[in-house]
Amino acid sequence: MSTYNTPRRLAAPLLMAAATLAGPGRPAHAEGSAQLGDNGRVQTDTLLRLDILDPAVERIAWRGAGQLVVTSPDGATPVATLNTGESTGSLAAIGPGAYRLALGENQGAAGAAADWDVGVVDQNGAPLGGPSGRLFSAQWNIVTGDRGPLRILNTSFFARVPGGAPDSDAVVEVQFTGVNGNFHRIGMNGTGIDGRHDGRSGPENSGYTPEYPLYLRTPAIRAGGTVDPTLGAFEFRGSGELGGGLPVGGDPACGSAVGSGGGFAFETNAAGRYRVVCDTSGDGRADLTDANDLLLVGNTTPGVNFVPWNGLDNTGATVVAGDYTCEVLVGVGELHFLGQDIETSYPGIRMYETLPAGPRPLAMYWDDSLCPDPDVPMPDGQIGLPASGPDGIFSNGHDEAPVPNVSARSWGDFADDGKRGGNEVSDTYTFARIAGRARLTLHVVDPAGDADADGLSDVFERCGLGTDPTDADTDDDGVPDGEEIDAGGDTDGDGLVNALDPDSDNDGLFDGTERGVTVPGPDTDRAAGHFIPDADPATTTDPLDADTDDGTVPDGTEDTNHNGRVDAGERDPNLAADDLLVPPPVDADSDDDGLTDVEEAALGTDPLDPDSDHDGLFDGTERGVTEPGPDTDPAAGHFIPDADQATTTNPLDADTDDGTVPDGTEDSDHNGRVDPG
Repeated sequence: MSTYNTPRRLAAPLLMAAATLAGPGRPAHAEGSAQLGDNGRVQTDTLLRLDILDPAVERIAWRGAGQLVVTSPDGATPVATLNTGESTGSLAAIGPGAYRLALGENQGAAGAAADWDVGVVDQNGAPLGGPSGRLFSAQWNIVTGDRGPLRILNTSFFARVPGGAPDSDAVVEVQFTGVNGNFHRIGMNGTGIDGRHDGRSGPENSGYTPEYPLYLRTPAIRAGGTVDPTLGAFEFRGSGELGGGLPVGGDPACGSAVGSGGGFAFETNAAGRYRVVCDTSGDGRADLTDANDLLLVGNTTPGVNFVPWNGLDNTGATVVAGDYTCEVLVGVGELHFLGQDIETSYPGIRMYETLPAGPRPLAMYWDDSLCPDPDVPMPDGQIGLPASGPDGIFSNGHDEAPVPNVSARSWGDFADDGKRGGNEVSDTYTFARIAGRARLTLHVVDPAGDADADGLSDVFERCGLGTDPTDADTDDDGVPDGEEIDAGGDTDGDGLVNALDPDSDNDGLFDGTERGVTVPGPDTDRAAGHFIPDADPATTTDPLDADTDDGTVPDGTEDTNHNGRVDAGERDPNLAADDLLVPPPVDADSDDDGLTDVEEAALGTDPLDPDSDHDGLFDGTERGVTEPGPDTDPAAGHFIPDADQATTTNPLDADTDDGTVPDGTEDSDHNGRVDPG
């Protein structure tokens, strides 16, 4: 948002003649000491500006001590030098804009006779402009005369701040009640003290850059249309490599290796400001006003935003391994009130968004940890809060009395002594609109750490395999993750890496059983019915080969009870000749799907799963089998013989025709035939 209105330039300078105001006294609707009060003594180094909207009608009127020098909005053209009671001539030749006003003397000496004001009038001196604000400055330099309670400022400044989208704005009121420090430089911006972006107050000689126009009344010029920011899809994305050359992607569970950093991603609809804060202090809360928590601050754009992080905390130290709670806040219309050498704010400062329906209370944030002096008790005996906390302090109702430390930013005792606020720049900030916060857990991991002692680093397990870095045998198959042959492979192509697949070759035997493991090993949480210890090492088979002896019968079919031993009536899975010499099991179709186990081994379907592709049709139905075949005990409702060979489908493809509808949904009665409907 442009801070001031863009003026229309003249081809050549033009000096306007001064006209005498009609009638004595202050023009109605004029602005100055009426808003600042008798204690608001404005200094000559305050550059005033006045908005002229209709230059054909409106003129600038002056009443006060000394002269007022009026210059065109761009500062290039002298307009008039006004004595008290005078106004400019027509401004039509210059055009609309924020005219510059230079004070010849300080304004507001003690007493009503020293009142001053700037007004908008017509050619006859009649007041124009109404109750809305026209007079503003980017920085008001004010002297009260002393630091006592009799010279306090009870006034408001209205700041136009960005509204979250082009050609939009918001108006934030900063209300003073009992503010005093003798000399005040009152300025506001969107970032805080120069060289800082964390919202912390600064010690003596801290500088700041005024940015926003500060009106004495609600400004007449407004774009409006303030955006309510949204917030979504908050996640952490790693950066670089995390051990073993493993690249890091966008998996939020992966985290960051110590010192490698990464970045935070979130989505919003607004052009505003973000704050990403992580609880690196370890106090259990992510606090944007805690100097010991990681804080990342910057501008947002509509859409997905990425906030880079270098792996360091706010002091430049490497963040150590651990889990950290992180939050993101997105605000529109961020405003910092920067009060220089204000010794007292009692009962305090409050902030509001100015809306047609009335002032809306805002939350205020601050962190005074850099201020060298402690505070002193306020008149009510309390000590001003050194920080607002992560949720801020909410202003109470505009017409209610401010309550120190509860609904107002408060400190000091109206005395000139060493305390917080003296010779310092206090930063109190707010947001006109704010989105609800999103939260995540940031995992910072040691690249060499191996919590479960399975031979695989925690980083590799979390970010590469997807196994549990705290469970040595993630898939409960009797083989530690680090001892799984080709742990990162997917032998049976089922989408699970072998370290997550208890039966890596899909032959019906758990990998530990095939490897001849005789005890459960390091896993203490094995589910009932998982790994069966092998009591006969002689039958050890290959967990990555479904048919170790290449005899056409899967190992798990030959070892019918899956105990890793050649029992009576079973084939030896290590002896191909046994496929011919040993009589087949009593049930040649173990899963009652219409295909023999041997046929399923040749096809690649699962002999223990009647519906290998899980499309709702039994494997035999899909293969067009018309009779139950060798199975002598099919359960009721199992295999349905196919009476129509034309509908044969693929038992390894859930959607044979790739038409997006599963085969079993298209064949609604599961009989392998295209029936009416």
